[in-house]
Amino acid sequence: MSVPSIEQAVFASSRSDAAARRTSATIATSRGVIACDLAELEAWRPRRETLPSVHPDGDRLQFHPLPSGCCALSRTVSLDCDESAGEKTLPQLYTHSLVLPPQVMEAFRNHPIHVYSAACSQGVFRRSGQEPGRLSPVALTPDPIFELNTLRRAAFREQGERIAALLQAVLDSISLGMLGKPSESLSVFESLYSCLPVSCRTEVSFSTGLNFSDCRPVRVADFSNAPHAVSQESLRGNVLVFDVDQYIPFDDDLLEAWPLAVLRMLRSKRIDALMRVCESTRIGRTLNGLSVIGREAGEYLDRLSQWNPEPEDCSKSTSSPSENRMEALLAMRPDLGEDFKTLDRLLIDVLADGPDAPDRFEMFWNSLRLQLDFETQSAIAELYIEFALANLDGKWSSLNGDSLQNVPCVLDIIRRLIPSAN
Repeated sequence: MSVPSIEQAVFASSRSDAAARRTSATIATSRGVIACDLAELEAWRPRRETLPSVHPDGDRLQFHPLPSGCCALSRTVSLDCDESAGEKTLPQLYTHSLVLPPQVMEAFRNHPIHVYSAACSQGVFRRSGQEPGRLSPVALTPDPIFELNTLRRAAFREQGERIAALLQAVLDSISLGMLGKPSESLSVFESLYSCLPVSCRTEVSFSTGLNFSDCRPVRVADFSNAPHAVSQESLRGNVLVFDVDQYIPFDDDLLEAWPLAVLRMLRSKRIDALMRVCESTRIGRTLNGLSVIGREAGEYLDRLSQWNPEPEDCSKSTSSPSENRMEALLAMRPDLGEDFKTLDRLLIDVLADGPDAPDRFEMFWNSLRLQLDFETQSAIAELYIEFALANLDGKWSSLNGDSLQNVPCVLDIIRRLIPSAN
């Protein structure tokens, strides 16, 4: 699927001209920016009075919806003034906005920090200089492992509790003021969005380095550079304050279903499972439905854990079914070890009734078959059909209750494997 182009708009304000402090100069737009979106971008554009009085420099980001159904990602910087060029004609604040259509957001899994990272690495944002009267649309290329790397860092740095607490704070508030280390604010937002269902991410607008404003009703505002600004708002009772570095450790029972499910998956380092739950087509709900999504994710994680327990749960005297399968698979094709591990995970995900698991299993199996001769295909299919059928008599199943509840999953696996085995 080709990713549509991204329209642009650039705003600038004068450093000393009083009139320019009240209004902005739209110094460049691309042809596809429509009037209602341009007016909204102008309304959200940072003014001098929205900057915290402390730490006024540095990049400021905003992410918010637009009337057309697109989303906007804007970056604002302060420009140095060249006295010899005449102060009245030079911009004081320079805001570069990207208009992101739904197809672009879908390509980036609705992750604004992923878009920002791509825009920076591909040289889209410009820090200074007058732009031409008309900008051209731009195209951005997603990084296919952006979120995977984000979640791996969060899991292996044991940040699950901090992320779960932040998710809970977002759900508990209408406006959240976030404090923490300025150098880590982007990585915190990166983790936050990566741990929300894809369909919910565009609901969470955010800003960094700006005061709260009625013109910019963001869901989360980062005040790492100016902690006094959020304290002023919190005194009026408008903002819930959350300090990323100083939150008090909590009891898991205090978490709602979705933050708790995320915490469990990060603790157990089930990154693939978390990504599947976040991107599942069954999760077409909003933030208001996260409790239902969280319960479904928790049930899925329970099933997954029962089929694929931690190594210490296996008897020392008896090999686990996973180990036996892997030994047999590697004996056939030792060069395909990583592919066999992926196939094994996908099979267990089908048995655990994971999101879209049968289709993902079949797609990967069909691609793997291209590297196998017919005899090897048949042997592998026989191995997995035997394992799937073993669930029906409880040979390897650690599930409680009637094992017949898994009949549909087992039959689905057999149906997808048998054509290649005959």
